[in-house]
Amino acid sequence: MTDPVTIAEGEIGVAEDTGRNDGERIAQYLLGPWHGRMPADRLPWCAAFVLWVFEQLGYSWGRERWAMRAVHRFEACATDWGWMLKPAQVQRGDVVFFPSRAGSDAGRGRHMAIVESFDHANAILRTIDGNLGNAVRRATRHTPGGSATFARVPWRATGNA
Repeated sequence: MTDPVTIAEGEIGVAEDTGRNDGERIAQYLLGPWHGRMPADRLPWCAAFVLWVFEQLGYSWGRERWAMRAVHRFEACATDWGWMLKPAQVQRGDVVFFPSRAGSDAGRGRHMAIVESFDHANAILRTIDGNLGNAVRRATRHTPGGSATFARVPWRATGNA
C-alpha cells in the first residue's frame, strides 16, 4: 500500500539547483496543485515537501495550502484541526515538528519532516526530510521528551486517498 513514507522515499536525492531554495522539483513542492512561476519568496521548503507528499496520496489542503508552506502555520492548523499526537501515538507516516531548523537551512525558524519510524523506548526518530542540507534526505535523531511535536494527517480516514 502506498503511504506518505513510500512517496517521500521516492524523492530522496532531489536537491536544490543553487542552494537558494530553487530548482524545478522544489518549485513543484512549493506550488503544489497551482502550477506556474516559482514564488518570489522562495521559502524554505520542508513544509511544502510534506504538503506535496500528502497531495500525491489525494489529500487536498484547500485554501489553507498556500499559508501552510510555513512550518508554524502548518503546526497551528494541525493543532486547530485536532491532529496533534502524544509521542507514544506516533507511527510511520506521521509528521514531526522540530523547535529549531534541525539541520536544515541556517538561521532562525522551524523544521518538519515525515516520520519513517520511531523507537519510543530510546527516543530515536527516523525521518524523511525536505530541505535537509538543501535536499530530500533521510535523517536519524535522538528526540528526548518535549524536543519535538507530532501530528497525523487524516489522509485515509477522510476518503482522500
